[in-house]
Amino acid sequence: MAFDNSEFLLIAFIALYIYLVSNEWQKLDDKHLELRDQRKCSEPDLLKEEEQLIYQTALANKNRAIVDYRNKYHISLSCAQEIVESILKAGTKAQSL
Repeated sequence: MAFDNSEFLLIAFIALYIYLVSNEWQKLDDKHLELRDQRKCSEPDLLKEEEQLIYQTALANKNRAIVDYRNKYHISLSCAQEIVESILKAGTKAQSL
């Protein structure tokens, strides 16, 4: 099975596309996480209220909460999942104290 130039170029193009898209997602994720950190300092009450809503949604349906958060902030699925899971852990920890 020999690759001709067009097959090689197609594979190279797909790899480049995946690389570029993942870099863009990483930039968006980093920017969003930076803004969340800034909001923790500047708007702690508002962020706490938002996290409480996410916590309630996540208790009922974790996957739906992740998708909603991802769609609202246009970040990667893995980043949204990390944030929702951290909110769930923090909420569970707070309730156990």
